[in-house]
Amino acid sequence: MKEALSKLERILVYVGNACFILFFAMTTIQVTARAVGFNSAYTEEIANYAFIWLAFVGSSICIRSDEHFRFTAFTERLSEKGKLINKLVVQLILLVFNCIVAYFGVMLFLKFRTWKFSSLPSVSLGWAWLCIPIYGFTAALYNLEQIYSLLKFGVPTKGEISQDSA
Repeated sequence: MKEALSKLERILVYVGNACFILFFAMTTIQVTARAVGFNSAYTEEIANYAFIWLAFVGSSICIRSDEHFRFTAFTERLSEKGKLINKLVVQLILLVFNCIVAYFGVMLFLKFRTWKFSSLPSVSLGWAWLCIPIYGFTAALYNLEQIYSLLKFGVPTKGEISQDSA
């Protein structure tokens, strides 16, 4: 299971890098086109959706590496058992949230798959919104991995690498 999730993460890293390159290229073309007076309406739309994909893909990867947003001032004062309970509660909340995102992301994709980009009428708008269910499903898988690791190995102490990632 861990190997499959690592392969999935590598795929997401490649997708994220491709989205970043696409975002940068489209923004560069857009700025250059405006400077020389050329109309490139599609570049803004592609850059916007590439950035959205980059954000969702990157967020999923952050869930796996346990680098999502958190407040540590409170949790650093907890006992080891308190830290474990806190991390489990946070992962369970994230799991529920990510399952909801996955479900409604599928609904959003199904709604927009027949719509078309305004500047590229041959391309389905569903592709732009597919990143939401992908985020939901992959983040939920990574939440389950984190929960399993916490239950099996506990919370790694400061500076210690968890046994699961070694």
